[in-house]
Amino acid sequence: MYGTCNLPALAIFTNTTGAAMGLPHVTVIVTTINAVGLLVVACIGVSQYTVVSRMQPPF
Repeated sequence: MYGTCNLPALAIFTNTTGAAMGLPHVTVIVTTINAVGLLVVACIGVSQYTVVSRMQPPF
């Protein structure tokens, strides 16, 4: 569950501390981290859906 918990927390941390540390393009970095988190969650969801649908007996 890396994408569902750690990546959004990293994005918030980067957004909060990035500007204070003088990190350039903080908004772009935060948007990219959030997009990667969404991609990870989507991949986990698709693989979970595939496993569950294969486990159900045919009608």
